[in-house]
Amino acid sequence: MEQSSLSMLFGVPPSTLSRILRRAEEALSKALHGYAPARISWPSPTRQAELAKLVEAREPLLKYTFGFIDGKNFKELFASQPTAALSGADTTARGDGMTRTRRSASE
Repeated sequence: MEQSSLSMLFGVPPSTLSRILRRAEEALSKALHGYAPARISWPSPTRQAELAKLVEAREPLLKYTFGFIDGKNFKELFASQPTAALSGADTTARGDGMTRTRRSASE
């Protein structure tokens, strides 16, 4: 998301948002320094091609996609489905593609 959108969303001036984000990044970097599971690593080009085939087999619209975030949950909104747009839907990224589970409006 762009900083201008975040500024509007949180109701803070862009300069304040920049300062907060910079400090948060510095704090996160210090907290995770030396913690191996927090590192960012890239698969080899050969492994990227293998992973892209696995993702495409599961999600045909995602061509040439090899990257994913393991173990993170993100909310996904569907504008064409008002119930889901109001309640959100959980998306779990896994090693072989994206798995979507819908929450009901009552949750």
